[in-house]
Amino acid sequence: MENGLNTGITGFDKMVGKIHPGQLIVIAGRPCMGKTTLLLQILAKNCLNKKCAYLSFIDNAADCMNNCTYILGDLNRNEHETEVWDSVSEAIGGKLNKTLHLLTLDADFVFLCIELTKIKENKGLDYIFIDGFQEFATDISAELRVRWLKDLAQFLGVTIFITAKTKLSRDYDRIDCTNINYHLYTAADKVLGLYRKDFFMTISDIGRIKKGESFLSVMKNTLGEQGAVTAYFNYARCSFRETFLPENV
Repeated sequence: MENGLNTGITGFDKMVGKIHPGQLIVIAGRPCMGKTTLLLQILAKNCLNKKCAYLSFIDNAADCMNNCTYILGDLNRNEHETEVWDSVSEAIGGKLNKTLHLLTLDADFVFLCIELTKIKENKGLDYIFIDGFQEFATDISAELRVRWLKDLAQFLGVTIFITAKTKLSRDYDRIDCTNINYHLYTAADKVLGLYRKDFFMTISDIGRIKKGESFLSVMKNTLGEQGAVTAYFNYARCSFRETFLPENV
């Protein structure tokens, strides 16, 4: 069953178009551009009514829960934000109602594929979020890893989102997508790119570029548009917004 991407950024979601079970969607960008943030934003906006699995390093589990709490708190302003682990665990546990499974990339790649298959069979699974294509603890080649991930998405009938590092130029339309990994780019149904303009802001950019100003781009799209929209990274909420808010100042 097809679904629309839900990031809360209307123009970007419309450009990405429909996402389907069996698709592999890559979020590409330099380190510190916001790949994990966008990945968690998609997760948090969808995991209230979808069953999801999030794979990352074990020391990122707390960050995952904290960031989801901030983003979900934005959906329900009656809930108070907190950075205390126990409180966050309780808030996330109650909100997600056991629809989110946390796995670590420290485990063997084959083992993780088996675990995801078990989750799908026993509890159901709609989306898989993998934070770091390069970070798997495995000797399996990148080419074979990509093939397995694509086969896994199609075999389980789930959508897999994965982050990958790449080299980006200052202009979104000159991004060399193949730098993420040739096999990953070729297999991906959609490649989404990130560029935080303010992250590399120079003295001449002061007053011209707003804090958090970013490009969210669609670099490859088998069933939709390509292009980019301007968004704003919100430091307080650990998420991207479609409009600039005074709290970003």
